[in-house]
Amino acid sequence: MADHGGVIENVPEIKQVNEDEMKDKLKEKMMKRHEQRLANMEKRRTEREQASSKDESVAIFTSTFNTEKQRIQLKIDRSNTIGPADLNNHFDDITGDLQKFQKYITDSTIFLPSYDRKHAQDTVNELNAAVSDKRSELKPKKKFTFSKSKKKDTKVDDKPTVKNENNKLVQLVEQKKEETIGFRDCSSMVLEMGSDKINSNDIGLSKLVNCKVFLRGTPSAAHIDQLTGCTIFCGPISGSIFVADCTDCTFVLSCQQLRVHTTKSCKFYLHVTSRAIIEDTSSVEFAPYNWTYDGIDADFAVSGLDRSKNSWDDVDDFNWLASDKRSPNWKVLPEEKRVASWD
Repeated sequence: MADHGGVIENVPEIKQVNEDEMKDKLKEKMMKRHEQRLANMEKRRTEREQASSKDESVAIFTSTFNTEKQRIQLKIDRSNTIGPADLNNHFDDITGDLQKFQKYITDSTIFLPSYDRKHAQDTVNELNAAVSDKRSELKPKKKFTFSKSKKKDTKVDDKPTVKNENNKLVQLVEQKKEETIGFRDCSSMVLEMGSDKINSNDIGLSKLVNCKVFLRGTPSAAHIDQLTGCTIFCGPISGSIFVADCTDCTFVLSCQQLRVHTTKSCKFYLHVTSRAIIEDTSSVEFAPYNWTYDGIDADFAVSGLDRSKNSWDDVDDFNWLASDKRSPNWKVLPEEKRVASWD
């Protein structure tokens, strides 16, 4: 260190300090660069693993999908070899397989490319159509014979009844046992049937406007179409309910399976033991089944439905493939907007 006229010179030390600072900064910069390289390498490794895992998941899905598709198709193809007495159980078994198949596809959409999702859904739709065609071929639907109303001055015992707007009772034509029974082409009426008529029979409701329908008992199935502004109450059904082309209706239903097509602005108070399915349907709301009547406990026992299992809010929209967002075509009916009692 030098002293010139009172000025202390420490240039070499300052220079050394600057060099040390530069070295430290360079070292820090190199460390950051190294850490960045390590981070990039880790990121690329993770991406490769994820890509590999995704490819593996797609490969597993494709293998499982093809195996299950062939298994279900074989069941459909062998339907012709099943005896008439076992056909209902056979088709119910296939329906159960298709529901599980649909759930597997839905659960897998998170990693499936859009093309594979569409192909898978199209395949399920084709299998459902094939089952429906085969069922129609081997168990053709009996022609609906809807009840016609005929006015009487007094009520005839043990007949299905209709109440008109003036609350007068009218007798319905007796139905043959083997025919599907129900109501058609009625407007602004209260329609009722009891267990003595509907138990183990298929029920048909068609072209009703502003009607209330009470079905107390255990039908085997129900086919409902072209209803407007109606409220339908039905006891437990051991099979399926098919609803189509309905608008502004309220359905209070209990069944093993519900299928809804081309329907809008309807409410479903539902007890269903499998996943409900909607298609080409919008603005529908769901709530738990809450209708009761004398004898409903016995009807549930006869139907075989599990009262402890209700999938009323598990709805599958065949027109909505996204797995990360629920379909906008249906929603849960808010509790404050639900009818608490139908008495």
